[in-house]
Amino acid sequence: MDKNFNLLLIDDELYALEALSKTIPWTRLGIREIFSCSNITKAREICYKEKIEIIICDIEMPNGTGLEFAHWLLENYPDTLLLFLTCHSDFAYAKEAISCHVFAYLLKPFDKEELCQTVQNAVQTLYKRADTPHLALPVTDTSSAGKPEQIVSKIQAILRENIAISRDELARKVYLNPDYMTRLFKRVTGKKLSEYTAELKLEAAKQLLTETNEPISSIAVSLTYVNFSYFSKMFKAATGMSPKEYRKRFTKTHGTSEKQ
Repeated sequence: MDKNFNLLLIDDELYALEALSKTIPWTRLGIREIFSCSNITKAREICYKEKIEIIICDIEMPNGTGLEFAHWLLENYPDTLLLFLTCHSDFAYAKEAISCHVFAYLLKPFDKEELCQTVQNAVQTLYKRADTPHLALPVTDTSSAGKPEQIVSKIQAILRENIAISRDELARKVYLNPDYMTRLFKRVTGKKLSEYTAELKLEAAKQLLTETNEPISSIAVSLTYVNFSYFSKMFKAATGMSPKEYRKRFTKTHGTSEKQ
């Protein structure tokens, strides 16, 4: 595929923006055009005006935090992939990032190889989405798909059956527009679809860690976490333990190897 994508850099430290712009070989990674800004207000304006597919964002900034921006992005542009690049290693930040479906959580100072690999993973994710035919009807009401409660029950059943399903594919299965589907789910359950999915992934991870000998890295991939370190951070933020620690503590029926 010949398609490249637009990327937005958000950081209030100008030297950080300059380092990112000049250090990373964006074109080779599949990035067509780079936009940048130093605050959340300007970031929203750029998102309104340009088609942004990938965003790399700091957390602490003026005019709103990166976490606030992540919540806004999930509501308004849920298909945009958000990567946090921050100096905050506190798991409280990572825990909130779980509910926003942040694609990756990386720490400053950034490792060039790790950042390049993460961006490449994001680009590949977008390629896969683009290669998937969009057959869903743009339904904006539920008259042709059933009662709202029935639709949500079906969504939950599909997710329990296949936690790795994409949002677009899930929407096709219930014959709804993806954006409308997420709004409907929250209206009926009081919970964001991304939060429900994150909870299912966490429970699946716990089960796989304690009932199988699968390497932790393989478990992360099976749950669509393309970045192993991000999976570990998210897991520890939710449980207080790393995946390895959780496996060691709660495995009861068989000896599990310390694979990663």
